[in-house]
Amino acid sequence: MKSMHRWHTKILVLLTFFLALGQVYGQVRLKRQVISSFGGSASPSGSYYISHTLGQAGPVGTLFNGNFLRQGFEQPQDRDNCGLLNNFVVEERTTECGTFYSFEFTGTARNDISYSWDFGDHAVPSVSDDINPMDIVYTSDSIRSIVRLTLTTEDGCTNTAVQFINAIAGGFSSRVIAEDVECSDEVYRLLVEPVEGTAPFEIEWSDGGTELSRDLGEGVYSYTLTDAIDCVTEGAVDLQGLSSILELDGTTEPASCDSTRFGSIDLTVIGGVPPYTFNWSAGSTTEDVFDLLPGNYSVEVTDARNCSISGTFEVGTDCLDQGNIPNMITPNGDGDNDFWVVPGIENFPNNELEIYNRWGSPIIDFAPYMNNWRGTNEDGSDLPMGAYYYVLQLNDANATTYSGSITIIR
Repeated sequence: MKSMHRWHTKILVLLTFFLALGQVYGQVRLKRQVISSFGGSASPSGSYYISHTLGQAGPVGTLFNGNFLRQGFEQPQDRDNCGLLNNFVVEERTTECGTFYSFEFTGTARNDISYSWDFGDHAVPSVSDDINPMDIVYTSDSIRSIVRLTLTTEDGCTNTAVQFINAIAGGFSSRVIAEDVECSDEVYRLLVEPVEGTAPFEIEWSDGGTELSRDLGEGVYSYTLTDAIDCVTEGAVDLQGLSSILELDGTTEPASCDSTRFGSIDLTVIGGVPPYTFNWSAGSTTEDVFDLLPGNYSVEVTDARNCSISGTFEVGTDCLDQGNIPNMITPNGDGDNDFWVVPGIENFPNNELEIYNRWGSPIIDFAPYMNNWRGTNEDGSDLPMGAYYYVLQLNDANATTYSGSITIIR
């Protein structure tokens, strides 16, 4: 019995071993089956190509090199995927004009999704918002590049997929870069820079220009660049609605009289080439500034071309300063100083105003006064020229009262 029990134990061990071995081989067979059955790939003349298969998660890839393959690379992080499947395949195409990469989105297709591609610092172009960007090239110093695709829904949910590729450099392309230009010029000086390709190069612009370096005003321009072996690349420049000349505009919010609310400046930069840097006299380096006491504040704004512009903005106050109350009006109907205007009176809606003649007799009163007295008595008749006196009660928390004289000149 003991001998039979030992044989049963051996058989169980062998069965467990072969079952485990079968599972291992089954995994290998499954992996090879998935690789050979699904997904997109390209077979250029180079030694590497990329394939992304249906059996893989989003942020992985398969790198083929001859008869060997490396699988995986990066596992997806735990995240809210917005209910979206984010996948893409990479196609490599090699011609006499170089090696080019195209990317095809294979995930969830919805109308409310925006696409943000990042092909890495050595790609031209390095970013795209197309759903299926094509003919991306890599420069000669590329080795291993990371490609990211971020999906964003209208409600702000995002999902990012990542792949690593060993890109082959050398595709013919071009990029547009900004050159130095006089800060007062109403043009952009742009240079179309060939990427790879064989010199000499010929360019034809949509407006008939034939130079790589152009001074362009506002508008939309496209170009076709051809190299010496008739390889062609195309590009476009959108300068619509832009101005190279810097301008500043700002909206100020006054500080309150009792210091319960500080002032602010909402600055707007018009024109120039972003990004901008800000240097405020109060020490701030942000575009908008807050928590300001009443006073004048200056700012210097510098754009990406190192062109700069300065401006000064005044932050006022809700307080009513008696020194700003005028002591004369000229109500002759010419539209200039026809009314007695008290700056800041609108901030005290419970104010009361009384006007007296030189003998102390009341002439007219207002509750509240709204900058609408033009030198008349209660029935609207014009008062004669001369000196009059006022008592203005703000009816604020401090029971502020101002009094003084007003001279009418017609």
